[in-house]
Amino acid sequence: MALLTTAKRKEYFKALGLGEYNATNIKRFQKTAFSKAKEHDGIYGNNTDIALRHWYNCSKVKNFEPQEFKCPCGKCTGYPTYMRSAELANLQSIRTHFGKPMTITCGLRCKVYNSSLKGSSPTSAHLYG
Repeated sequence: MALLTTAKRKEYFKALGLGEYNATNIKRFQKTAFSKAKEHDGIYGNNTDIALRHWYNCSKVKNFEPQEFKCPCGKCTGYPTYMRSAELANLQSIRTHFGKPMTITCGLRCKVYNSSLKGSSPTSAHLYG
């Protein structure tokens, strides 16, 4: 997957209220998205791209926060991929229909965490958002 264009990155930063697209604000976003300090380098790479796409898509629905979908393993960045807009829209439709909160028990999984779970499929949708 190719990284977002600089124009798209700027658009997403603005939409998320992250300020101007620059190294300082990239680092600030990384500190919010990633729990490991080694991920807070201010450099826009693959992991930051995935997290930014995820946070942007989550911003389009009103009842779900990006962190709710984070891989629980504690070993990866938490965002091995991003939730797709269509899936988030489906979840929002269900939430709206029933008018009650939904608890996301497992949204995204990295391959290592997924394979550690008994009965998990190597092609689980958790791996693809």
